[in-house]
Amino acid sequence: MLTVRLSVRYPDDWTEKIGRLGVSGDIYTATLHDREYMGLIRLQGEDLDESLDLIRATPYHEKVEVVEHTSGEYGERTATNSSKRTEQATILVTAQLQDETPFLLMLEHGFMPLDPTTLKHGREYFDLIIRDRDRLIELVELLEQVSDVEIERARPQVETATLPSQVAWNILLGDLTDRQFEALALAVESGYFSVPREATLEDVADAMNVGKSTAGEHLRRALAHVAGFVVEHRS
Repeated sequence: MLTVRLSVRYPDDWTEKIGRLGVSGDIYTATLHDREYMGLIRLQGEDLDESLDLIRATPYHEKVEVVEHTSGEYGERTATNSSKRTEQATILVTAQLQDETPFLLMLEHGFMPLDPTTLKHGREYFDLIIRDRDRLIELVELLEQVSDVEIERARPQVETATLPSQVAWNILLGDLTDRQFEALALAVESGYFSVPREATLEDVADAMNVGKSTAGEHLRRALAHVAGFVVEHRS
């Protein structure tokens, strides 16, 4: 058995068009019955209105319902550019698929894509469990009929996604104060964690306009929250 990640670019589809606008996200979960498709899609970008219009204008989409649309919550916590406002939206899409799509081909030919599928840079990324390399070759040949396909990785074992729930992520983000997040973000961006180290704690403190000990305290508390989260969810 293989665990495979494939990426596809479905030409002139909404998944490609929103990538041109710098929007990313995922198809969190989806169902398909008699070519009637329903998917819960999460999007993120600086301005989502044009992307939402593109999705609504997609011919095979019958209904696009905006479940949630928020603005600025994460952009306000960006350490180096507080004016950047990132929007997030969750939409429920109902569609009647007439043409062959990558997702439809996978299901019609007995392949097992895992949720969620990622949308990034105009490509859709699928993780699948596949019996062997012959079936992988068969899948690639099928997908090449309708899309540009790349094999991102293939591993000779079954891997299932181990992702903390959205509730768990929200708890972690809620536990981090603004200053702790700022210290952590500045440390990452400045190269404090790089090997070899490209910035010192003094550099982080100067960027925060605080003393070295204060910056160190914020950073230690932030790392404690993140480390506890990783250890808790590792298994």
